[in-house]
Amino acid sequence: MLFRSQEYDHDRTNFLARSIHDFRAPLTAISGYCGLLLEEELGPLTTDQREVLGRMQHSATRLSRITNSMFQLSIRRNVDHALNLENADMRDCVNQALHEIALFLEDKRISVRVEVEQAPDGLLFDESLMEQTLVNLLDNACKFTPRNGTIEIRGYPFFWERRTCQAISLDASTDRRGKLTVVPNSYRVDIRDSGPGIPAMHVVKIFEEYTSYSGGQDRSGGGLGLAICRMILQQHRGQVWAESHAAGAVFSFVLRSEEHTSELQ
Repeated sequence: MLFRSQEYDHDRTNFLARSIHDFRAPLTAISGYCGLLLEEELGPLTTDQREVLGRMQHSATRLSRITNSMFQLSIRRNVDHALNLENADMRDCVNQALHEIALFLEDKRISVRVEVEQAPDGLLFDESLMEQTLVNLLDNACKFTPRNGTIEIRGYPFFWERRTCQAISLDASTDRRGKLTVVPNSYRVDIRDSGPGIPAMHVVKIFEEYTSYSGGQDRSGGGLGLAICRMILQQHRGQVWAESHAAGAVFSFVLRSEEHTSELQ
């Protein structure tokens, strides 16, 4: 019975790999043709034409990212992913993520406040995966933030309790005042939106890959994007979590500094 289950899992992974490969080809072509037109290689464009083509290219890129995420979730139990760890700048990741969701922000006239401090030496992470994490979290925030709402992004050195490996305080300013005598051993990012809160019973389940999104302003399900965030943070031996408040929801993640890895194990 176990052998049959493993054989089925293997066949399913192969099927998804072939399917995603088939998806990638037309998506790459669509994005490429949009880029060709936007560069006006085939003639000048009006302002409206340029805007429509830009949105088409953005949607193709988003679909490509979703198919990659589906594949990553499918094979994660069978493949050990090698991370490209480097001393990257979290501020660059935030800027790139904001660039990718700029159309959503513009459509809903959402204002964004950014306060991202430089990460301490020893913080290593895969830059492309961290950009994907930020895009997914910001995409989720945009989805539920009302028109003319706000999103706040904060990044700062943080002390992660070494014995429990938990980072549960929401108020960054309060937490940092209480830890003035402790050397930060990690880096934390908070993304706060002005949308509806998350039902208490779903705060933890929202990151599960089989928790579906119910639509509208129902935040009981996080969808594929949040499941990918959890997977990426697990690969980095970090943590991601959500908290709900009357003024909206806050999604946070923390990454360990390699200089303090022994303290957090």
